[in-house]
Formats: sequence, structure tokens, C-alpha cells
Amino acid sequence: MAIEDSPLGDLPRGWTLPRLDAITLRIGSGATPRGGSAVYLPYRERVALVRSQNVFDRRFDDDGLAFISDAAAEELAGVALEADDLLLNITGDGVTFGRACMVPPSVLPACVNQHVVRIRCDRKKCEPAYLLAYLTHPMVKHYIEGFNAGGSRRAITKGHIESFVVPLPPLPEQRAIARVLGGLDDKIELNRRMNQTLEDMARALFNDWLERMEGELETVTTQSLTDSGVLVIGDGYRAKRSELRPTGLPFARAGNIDGGFQFTDCEYMGVDGVQAAGDKVSRPLDSVFTSKGTVGRLALVSKSTPTFVYAPQLCFWRAADPSRLNPFVLHQWMHGDEFGEQVDMTKGQTDMADYVSLTDQRRMRITLPSPKRQAEVGRHLERLYGMMDQNTTQIGTLAALRDSLLPVLLSGELRLHHVSAAVKEVVA
Repeated sequence: MAIEDSPLGDLPRGWTLPRLDAITLRIGSGATPRGGSAVYLPYRERVALVRSQNVFDRRFDDDGLAFISDAAAEELAGVALEADDLLLNITGDGVTFGRACMVPPSVLPACVNQHVVRIRCDRKKCEPAYLLAYLTHPMVKHYIEGFNAGGSRRAITKGHIESFVVPLPPLPEQRAIARVLGGLDDKIELNRRMNQTLEDMARALFNDWLERMEGELETVTTQSLTDSGVLVIGDGYRAKRSELRPTGLPFARAGNIDGGFQFTDCEYMGVDGVQAAGDKVSRPLDSVFTSKGTVGRLALVSKSTPTFVYAPQLCFWRAADPSRLNPFVLHQWMHGDEFGEQVDMTKGQTDMADYVSLTDQRRMRITLPSPKRQAEVGRHLERLYGMMDQNTTQIGTLAALRDSLLPVLLSGELRLHHVSAAVKEVVA
């Protein structure tokens, strides 16, 4: 049965094409508490406030989750979330706009701010996990982009979202599709949690080692390390629009940094742009630091991370001479208090958004023991990061399988009985 208005083209017999508002109980954006960020709490008392930076495609990220008082939450009672609500970013740049995920029970009770729409499915008509699969379909991403009403900073309205059409199979098939894709999501999430455990182990190992080295610590300036060729501190490349291409090396912005790296929704640099970027191209074991906007997010470039070009929101710290500055030790130091306190001292020096300049970074102090001592703990850290890298590689493989299955399952091109057994083997 051909349905010309479907973003996915021809649909199988028995599928329908309702508007989104016909299969949901609620569609609405959130709100900001009176007083804005000034009323955020430093820690969670009870209620969380979800923002667009928490929403990734098919995954909710706790990093940067805000917290509000019960009094502030009462004012936002109309935008309270429930488990299995879907979240859709309705404003943002090319990286964050249009991301969608499901609300996990662990984040509740929570409200949502005005940059995110919550979608509550009518479970008698639509399975939430199926609708999530649809909203994260590559072709549907382009469909959503077509409603953009915000110019260079993308934006869509509640009315736009209500008018989305959704190719809808019968409920049993919706649930079966959701189970297949959800099984892959669960395996991906398990590997993410394993990596978080390994990261916590690395952090504990480093902190314990640093305490034991107390009598052997030496404080130097980062400027002295850069002057002697031990350390390179660089910022991102200001790309011209003409240098961006449909393919090439990823042009990584702050939104692509998430403890690791994800390049599924980024722009790319062509050969000319990459050559012009010079040393602003990633290398294995770079420590990457978000220096503008959401300041302080960190990631380590692993040996399996695809080579990418740094955008201006990012800075990199590169151990140019690992025999004198261990890159794993450097990365762990950047997670510590000495680096964090210096970032906090410099990031709010202007009335603009938070920003840590390259000059400020090159004036910082770094306190570590001798290279010989660094090498001792560096071997253990390297082993832990190697295990993380293996998990990250598997995450990439599973995500690629999921993303290849998603369009053919949602178009009806591939039937479930062809893939269910194979997916069960992969996630076992």
C-alpha cells in the first residue's frame, strides 16, 4: 500500500499513517523555573530538571542533570515527566536539535525545560519504544528538519510535532520491533556501564597513587611544559562553511563529546579543510576538553577513535613527550580538583557564556611526581583504558547493527523473523 505522505515511502499492507497527536495522550514543551539557573541546587534533594544536553538519540545522559527544590517543582507540575515519556529536543544546533530518547525511571521525579518536548503515547495505539525508533530514523531526522522554523539555530513548534505522520504497524509488530532494537540498546548500555566502572577504577587508582606520592610532588606551570615541548595545548579550527563536506573527517563540536565520542550527527571536513587545520586534528591519547558553553567535559582519544578535526568549542592537551609526561596520568589529573578549581576560577570572567581561553589554560599549574613514578601507575591506567577501548569498539559495532536494522524494520522491507534470532545471538 503506497502512502505518498510517509517519510519512509511505501508501507506494507495493514500499516496506517496517523498524525502523532492521534496516537498520543500529551505533547508539550517544558518550562524554566522562575529565576532560571539561579535557583538550581548544587545537589539533588528530590526533583531533577531535564535539559536538552541530557537528551541523546536513544539514550538519556545524567551528565549535567540540574536539580530544583520542591517549591520550584510545584510551579512546574504541569511539565512533570513519567516513565516511558519520550523526549525530543526542539531547539539547538545541528548536533543537538532533533535528538530523542525515553525517560528512564531512575531520573524521576523530574520536570523538563522549554527546549525539550515530552511526548506521552497512548499505549492502546502506540508502543513508546516503537515511536522512539521512528523519531531516530535517519530519514525522519531529515523530515523533522523540514519543519525548522528557527533559521540558523534550529527550532520546531508543538504544532509541527502534532502534525508529524507516523507509519504504524499493528501493536504486536510495534512491540516486536521495539524488542529487537531494545535488545541492542540494552547491550550497548551494559557496555557503557562497564566502561563507567572501569573509569571509576582508574580514578580511584590515580587518586590513591597521588596521595602516596605526596612527598615527591612537584608543581610546574603548563607554560613551562609547552615551552619545553613536553605538552601541547591547542584549540579548535575555525572552519569556513566552504570547507565542510558530506563526507571526510568528522568536525567535532562540544555536543560530540560525551565521556567518549559520537559522530553520528556531525558535519565533516574535506581534504582542503583538514590540511588547513594542521595540528588541530586529533591524535591518539589527546585529552579533549570542552572550553566553551558547557565547560569541563573531558574525553580521551583512544587508538580506535576515528580521526577528527577539533571545532572551536574544544581544546586538546597532548602529551608530546610521553617519556616525560604520561598521557594517561595527564588525563586523570584533568579529572581532579587541581585542574577543576583552575577551570572554575577562569571560566566566568566575562558576561558571555562560560569560556576558558587558551591563554588561561597555558597559565595553569600542574602538580605531579617524576616521569619515572608516572610510568609506574601509567601502565595500570593504560590496561584499564585498553579494556574501555574494547568495550567502546563493541558499542560501535552494536550501534551500527542497530542503525542498519532500524530503517529496514520500520519500512517493512525486512521482516522480524529474519532478524530476531541473529540479534539474540549478538546480545547473548
